[in-house]
Formats: sequence, C-alpha cells, structure tokens
Amino acid sequence: MPLVCTRGDQPLEDSRWRRATADLPRLSAPVHCRFQDLPRTGTWKIKRLEIARLLASGELPTLSPARTGA
Repeated sequence: MPLVCTRGDQPLEDSRWRRATADLPRLSAPVHCRFQDLPRTGTWKIKRLEIARLLASGELPTLSPARTGA
C-alpha cells in the first residue's frame, strides 16, 4: 500500500500521482499521512515494518486518502 506525505499536508493531485507511478504496475490509492506521525528510529529512518503494523491495526493517523482518479 503506497503511503504519501506532502508539504503542508496538502492533498496529492491526481495528475502528480499518475505521473509519479506511470512506469509502475497499478498501485492502490495512496494513504496520506503527516510526516511527523510516521514512526522513526533515533537516526530518523522510517520504520517501515512499524508503519505496516500501524496501518493494519488502524492506529496510524491518516489524512483523507489521496485519490488516484482511476
């Protein structure tokens, strides 16, 4: 599941998502989160496994899901 963080927590434009993923297999609609809500290590690396666990349990705070227009 794609996860996006945007400057100022602004919604992701459909056209930008399509351009960014044009050469990839079709992806699910991205989940829009605030960067400061993502779990990180002491050296600021993103904890991807922790994010997956939080998403599965519904514990990760999310903004409105970005639309892909598909």
